[in-house]
Amino acid sequence: MRIKNIISIFVCALIMIMSVNVVSFADEFNSSDIIFMEDGQEEVIPFSVNILNGRCNISFSNGNANISASVVGKSGVTKTSIITKLQELKSGNWVDLKTSSKKTGGKTCSVTNSYSVTKGHTYRGVAIITAGNESKTLISTSQKY
Repeated sequence: MRIKNIISIFVCALIMIMSVNVVSFADEFNSSDIIFMEDGQEEVIPFSVNILNGRCNISFSNGNANISASVVGKSGVTKTSIITKLQELKSGNWVDLKTSSKKTGGKTCSVTNSYSVTKGHTYRGVAIITAGNESKTLISTSQKY
């Protein structure tokens, strides 16, 4: 009798522990719409309803920062758009310097924008990508020019 009680308590405790881990794990994935990009990374966005993938990168050449971004919608998406921002790090805060946008009537959208920058400053690119009624914010790695 005593062995059965111990086994029953153990099984109940195990079930409770497993269910708590599953719930907190699921909440972690749904809590953020901001994705930080690594150099050269093409991001496949998990758990998206309408966005298949997207990317945002920054590079420098001839005194310009080049921000390239793209979004691909899943099957059935008929509208996509991208808002790109060039940001500069000033006194520990990211400040928007330039903003531009592009919309398409299809399931893909891509853009490359060039902006004049100053040597010795740190910059990053931000892309707000939208497919259908879903949006994600992608942030490139920051780089000093």
